[in-house]
Amino acid sequence: MGKEIPTIGVNKPWQGDEFNAFIQSISQPVVILLDDFEKTHNSDDQKKMLTLFDGVYASQKLFILTCNNKYRMDHHMLNRPGHLYHLLEFKGLDQSFIKVYCEDNLLRKDYIPAVSATAALFRLFNFDMLP
Repeated sequence: MGKEIPTIGVNKPWQGDEFNAFIQSISQPVVILLDDFEKTHNSDDQKKMLTLFDGVYASQKLFILTCNNKYRMDHHMLNRPGHLYHLLEFKGLDQSFIKVYCEDNLLRKDYIPAVSATAALFRLFNFDMLP
């Protein structure tokens, strides 16, 4: 069985010295999930997070940021290995995946053709659009 690591979800623009001190006061390994980061943290808030992400603090923490619009991310965060190590971009879902997903999750299987037809209307159909 794998090791369980607690996860802290952050969905408000927490940042600055007090937030950094709180995060660093956690002595065990932890995942910090900042969901919709570019929506909750404006450019000034994002800049204040750089010290925390920059590895200045000794830590056993994994920061995960989700972002729907990378163009709203402060340019200091992108393409800087000291700040963010990986940028994964997800494109739209393909029709075969949508069909399998609907077969596994949709209660009314007779709606699968309609969902597939609707998905085909979009260049990038994603999970947020699935029923």
